[in-house]
Amino acid sequence: VVPAPPELQALMPTLLAGTASAAEETEFGRLWQLRVKRILIDHFDDPELVRLASQP
Repeated sequence: VVPAPPELQALMPTLLAGTASAAEETEFGRLWQLRVKRILIDHFDDPELVRLASQP
């Protein structure tokens, strides 16, 4: 429903490997916060984002 930006996906392996530059870490943080904003604010009422169902 809210896909990660391709740039975020591209930076993830470098960041997890601990080889990201300071600029890459900053950009990753910016892109991550943008995605969080899209999930929590832009799609807060999207029924496809979170589904609650009762389990018997």
